[in-house]
Amino acid sequence: MYDPNANPFATRSTSDGPVEARRSGIHAFAQAALIRAVDPNLGADGGWWMLTEADVVVDSQTTFRADVAGWRRSRLPGVPFGEIDVLPDWVCEILTPGHVAQDRVVTMAAYANHGISAVWLVDPVERTLEAYELDGGSWRYLGAWTDGGPVAVPPFVEQEIDVGQLFLPQEDSPSHQPVAASPPPVTTSEYTPPEPVSESSTGRTELPPL
Repeated sequence: MYDPNANPFATRSTSDGPVEARRSGIHAFAQAALIRAVDPNLGADGGWWMLTEADVVVDSQTTFRADVAGWRRSRLPGVPFGEIDVLPDWVCEILTPGHVAQDRVVTMAAYANHGISAVWLVDPVERTLEAYELDGGSWRYLGAWTDGGPVAVPPFVEQEIDVGQLFLPQEDSPSHQPVAASPPPVTTSEYTPPEPVSESSTGRTELPPL
């Protein structure tokens, strides 16, 4: 259950156990696939920087990490060695079971409050991509896509991406993994009864040796 009073910007740090625990195999796969899918040279203003889990400073008291974030190079000419003090133009959150409400309600509201203009929500379990655009302080829903033909999704309208490439192949996803076979039942011929309990010279009952 999400905490409506939580500040996701203040808690997303490498020392925060619950945040790190969210990183699963399919989560990491989607992050890497997003970096590969979006061409960093898009746009007439010099292209984009695409980074995963970069520390972004909002103010002296607040930092955050998006799963994937993008900056237009016209706003961020170079990537610094340390924290980034320029808010990204676009962020993407990879939804994880048990944290979906937190990302949809609390994190999205925080991004809107800080003026981040575009957000994607990628669900590697349901195999969907949703896009939102900030409009007057509120999120405007742009659409949702799943496996299929290539699509152009704002803010990267100059390029079409194959949404299915963001996810593990169907046969490799957890929901399609074969269930481990149960051990064969023990038959009567394989069963060995335990040794009988004996009486020791002291009168105490002794169990057979293991």
